[in-house]
Amino acid sequence: MRLFLKVSINILANLMLIAGAYGQIPCVSGFVTDPNGNPVADADLDFDDAITGQRIYTPGDNTDPNGFYTVCVLPGIYHISYAPYPNSNLLGHQIFDVDLSDGSPIEINVVLNFGEIISGTVKDRFDNPIGGVDLDADRLSTGQRIYTPDDNSDSLTGEFWIVVPPDFYRLRFEPPRGSRWKGLQLDTLDVHADTAFDVILEEGSLLYGTVTDTTGQGIDSISIDLRDQITGRKIYVANGKTDSTGFYTVAVDTGLFVLRFEPPRGSRYVGVAIDSFAIAGDTPYDQTLQSGFIFTAVVTDSLENPVPGADIDFILERTDEKIFTPYDETDSLGMASFAVLPDTYAVRAQPPPGTLLDRAFLDNVVISSDTTLYIRLGEIDRVNLQGMVKDRAGNGLPDIEVNIIEQITGNMLLSSDNHTDTLGFYDLDVPLGTYDFAFIPPRGNRMVALKIDDVTFEADTVWEDVVLDSGYIFSAVVYDDINGTPVEDVRFDFTISGTGAELFTPHNLTDYFGTTQVSLLSETYSIEMIMPDGSNFIPYDQTDLEIDSDTSLVFILRTRPGPFPDRFLLRQNFPNPFNNSTAIHYFLFEESRIEISIYNSLGQKIRSFEPGNVNIGEHSTVWDGTDNRENRVSSGVYFYKISSSFGEKTRKMLLIK
Repeated sequence: MRLFLKVSINILANLMLIAGAYGQIPCVSGFVTDPNGNPVADADLDFDDAITGQRIYTPGDNTDPNGFYTVCVLPGIYHISYAPYPNSNLLGHQIFDVDLSDGSPIEINVVLNFGEIISGTVKDRFDNPIGGVDLDADRLSTGQRIYTPDDNSDSLTGEFWIVVPPDFYRLRFEPPRGSRWKGLQLDTLDVHADTAFDVILEEGSLLYGTVTDTTGQGIDSISIDLRDQITGRKIYVANGKTDSTGFYTVAVDTGLFVLRFEPPRGSRYVGVAIDSFAIAGDTPYDQTLQSGFIFTAVVTDSLENPVPGADIDFILERTDEKIFTPYDETDSLGMASFAVLPDTYAVRAQPPPGTLLDRAFLDNVVISSDTTLYIRLGEIDRVNLQGMVKDRAGNGLPDIEVNIIEQITGNMLLSSDNHTDTLGFYDLDVPLGTYDFAFIPPRGNRMVALKIDDVTFEADTVWEDVVLDSGYIFSAVVYDDINGTPVEDVRFDFTISGTGAELFTPHNLTDYFGTTQVSLLSETYSIEMIMPDGSNFIPYDQTDLEIDSDTSLVFILRTRPGPFPDRFLLRQNFPNPFNNSTAIHYFLFEESRIEISIYNSLGQKIRSFEPGNVNIGEHSTVWDGTDNRENRVSSGVYFYKISSSFGEKTRKMLLIK
């Protein structure tokens, strides 16, 4: 106690000396309460310099039993954080850019709101706790990261406890830097009540190295990005940035990946992507980044409104190779900016889904200095569609997603403002063409999703009312047979046993907890369970399952003794984009009968190839840009689909003349 008093007196004396130099030392004081007006004792305050980001040492900065605090700092501009006492049900609070430059004292009273608790334990597969794991929560409705003080797992027990507003979240668990524990990301977690669960972290292999410039100097804050080579799925990489010396070390799975090195936004360093990067164990890899010129794209519509979310592609003219360009999606101002090496490029601007804007193509763009390019996207012809979604009693159904589905790729094309209002009404602009039309209730809702095939949109239309039926909830939990852990991304496909008709079930993938919920009408079904890509689980089918009430099932998946890859792989055509001809590559793990079909952007089949029975191994088919009548087709987007004895896969390609 005497030591603390002596230190506090010394700090106070120093502040008094500084006060003489600055004129006055500002103090912030006030009360911290909960929404009911009750004082919040032992709330901790932190002051961060708004310019440098440095945290200021402020002893005695906790609230007293009456919720009162007073903290004195040097004049400046600060971000102030209020953290409630540990394991409370109160949200933390932050106030940014508090100006204390003139030395005047100010009063700030703060109310800490109640929130929902996310708690549990982080442990390994053998039930040992893992401490020091940082937990981040991103709110899906806004994309905002929530301030969650004291969000590291306990060093002894592995327990974690954070408080967030009710919403849907993406959670990330980041182990201590340099550890072998792989980070974990939960893409969608419903937090509308207190939620408790345990998290199991797996050990991985270490990928490590140094990123330098051409002079050998280490580069700070380069992001390490990893994508599955076959599926393109982004892998969550914890601690995925280089330090001040350019060094990085991350724990990852073994396999075949695309490894990307992404400089920070605004950097002149050019990003690098390495295809078919194999990780079979601890793997060292150093990378040198070159400095380039800054290219900025400003994308607008025909009325010069900014277009956010547009994707900018760079194709090297001399090789037709698509160049890796991180941060090539436009922001809220319609701008994207990144570094490229000097050369001549073709630039493509792809609008985001739901905007109904056309693509733009610009050839022979020479980059020899910093360059700004203004790109205007014209509108695709579209029509207005209005209607109402009801239940059988005639009540309007709110929050039903109304979407159109591209028939070749299965992609849903609308991305915003496509839900029914509180009365069940919808009002959409849709592109001309023929699509499948979908009505999708929220996950866990008893209303049964509906898909209407081959709907042609060619004029403004007011549809007759769409009626959704109420069904029974089919719930499933999937575990593996080795250690009983949940299995994510298992797809449940349903067909009616008597007719073989396939059902449209949009919420049929298991989540991190191995669970899925699908609403079904009273009927007898056959279920096919599609295993996650690259897994070695044995496919499982359930036949003649009668649904006449809410049904819950548990599935235990057996594993094969060795790796069980996809039966076949469909690779991206090369070159792409292409002029005149391109090669379609595929790999078979088992002999199969093969058919390859080419479709235009309207979904019309224009060319077919039938190699017949094809042996195991790598194969390719060349398309020369002609239809079945040997007529040359026009520039544009085309789709190629391979049909095998094991299923179908589709990819997109671009023909440019």
